Amino acid sequence: MLSILFYSIPKTKRIKKPRSKSNRVFNGIISQSALGADGLAIDKLTPIPESIYNKHERLYKLEAGDLIILSRATSNRVTMIPISMPLCIAHSNIIVIRPQRTITNPVYLSFVLNSKYGKALINSIQKGITLKSISLVDLKKLEINLPDLSTQNLIAEKVTTARAKLDDEILAYNQVMAECESQI
Repeated sequence: MLSILFYSIPKTKRIKKPRSKSNRVFNGIISQSALGADGLAIDKLTPIPESIYNKHERLYKLEAGDLIILSRATSNRVTMIPISMPLCIAHSNIIVIRPQRTITNPVYLSFVLNSKYGKALINSIQKGITLKSISLVDLKKLEINLPDLSTQNLIAEKVTTARAKLDDEILAYNQVMAECESQI
């Protein structure tokens, strides 16, 4: 069985958006709208005042390398919190997976859970037809065979390198498209 920390923010601890626009915005809440096919959209974090963040930060602060998955969605993708992420906390409909770094590389685990194998594992515990839900209890029961940490690190490095190349290609493509569109 995979030895990692799972947690979900209890419904009783749900954090509401600030009502007053006059509160100073500080950090944010990651909700479903911030999770897309390409990962995490930092500009779509729900802003929260510093006082609310400070109140919930100790228990619910997300860390670089945490993996997040929606507990209810039409499709599920595991997203890793990047190092460059501003301070934020997770919304109540997000399950957080915090890998134990001494035995699990977060990039590797994210890769496995987003692979065909990982998606089949997640699909096996999902309930519902249109709006699929994942139970924290069922997610904790998933068994994933992990290779030794050095093998995980090698695979994670390959995945990271390939993703960086893909990101560069996408950026170059978007620049060419923008240049062409400006000539229309």
